[in-house]
Amino acid sequence: MIKINKSLPPNPLTIFSGINPNADWNCFRNWNGGKDYKEVQNIVFSDQNQLCAYCEVNTGITPLNKRIEHFVSKSLNIRHHTDWFNIFGVCIGGSDHDNSELRGYRLPENLSCDAHKARLETKYRHLNRDWSGVIINPLHLPHEHNFFSFDKSSGELFANVQYCESNNIEHNKHDSTLNLVRKTLEVLNLNCSRLCAARREIFFGFERQVKQARKTNDIERLAKFAVFWSSYPSKEFQTTRNIILRENIAIQKLISE
Repeated sequence: MIKINKSLPPNPLTIFSGINPNADWNCFRNWNGGKDYKEVQNIVFSDQNQLCAYCEVNTGITPLNKRIEHFVSKSLNIRHHTDWFNIFGVCIGGSDHDNSELRGYRLPENLSCDAHKARLETKYRHLNRDWSGVIINPLHLPHEHNFFSFDKSSGELFANVQYCESNNIEHNKHDSTLNLVRKTLEVLNLNCSRLCAARREIFFGFERQVKQARKTNDIERLAKFAVFWSSYPSKEFQTTRNIILRENIAIQKLISE
């Protein structure tokens, strides 16, 4: 998970909310024939460079592959419906036909992100559905961090224990940063088979690039590749990319020179 910087108001949502403080999300979606909603959706995903706020998959330009998620459930209070800082752009969490049937990723175990969070809210009615401080809010992350580690063989993300023990994340309701990171991985199901396989492909692609650079002794190519992977704007599975770069000795030597 990476830091998200939201565009500052005003925008169609904040304007609508100011005029209609007691209106719900559906009212906004239907407002102005849905044009304002589409504009807000475009702003949200533009802020995130088209990446899902949670798993960092590239949602692309197809509307069916993306949606707006409310971090704190809308069911708690009407004010959460149109709070600009309560919404993020997310993928559809593996609930599409291509992932669930054609690629063999069974549901619900391969749901992720808000789709998995919503499933928990439905399954466990006692949850208060205010996830603030229970899981990481991408707005509260620092721009650069090492809260996660990556298993190259399985594609799984884990909490980076040593880093978590010496660094904090704002608005944490747990007794440690470590538990906050672990709970985030659990609630959003970021280690489902579907996402682990995708992260492994990212790593394999990196290995191919390094192998080719070494084979041709093309250090400049490797340096350019490292810059491309680590440069702004963020890319698909940027957290995984950052970890791979950080743990590769050859890359770190190039960066330090």
